[in-house]
Amino acid sequence: MWILGDGQQREQIETFIKDNSMSEYVFLFGFQKNPYPFMKVADVLVCSSDYEGFSTFVTEGLILGKPIVTTDCSGMRELLGNNEFGIVTENSDEGFYLGVKSFLSDQKLSRYYSAKAQERGLDFHTEKLVQDTEKFFFELQNER
Repeated sequence: MWILGDGQQREQIETFIKDNSMSEYVFLFGFQKNPYPFMKVADVLVCSSDYEGFSTFVTEGLILGKPIVTTDCSGMRELLGNNEFGIVTENSDEGFYLGVKSFLSDQKLSRYYSAKAQERGLDFHTEKLVQDTEKFFFELQNER
């Protein structure tokens, strides 16, 4: 498991990893100016936020066609639907654990959500966003 970013609990996480002999399985990479090389080769992207604005991380994961599991916080259902394009779990440790476990134990599920992420990711390509914006302004102009 790779963990990118830093936070107030870093020391606690480092201690937990050491105390549970997980050093060969869990890696803390800290803040990364360019996280894309990590995201590109990841099997699953996870977002365990309690609170979130519009999640750039999840949007970028969709564009990359990565299976995504996230807690149910603001914006996630708008991005992923009701588990249509990724798994949105209950915002609890148990719910999140079960969501991550489902991807790790079922390769078919992971492939399914990878395809769905690719499908949803098309909505965020520049060409599509420009077309949608132009359509909005043309419709607004025609209403006048």
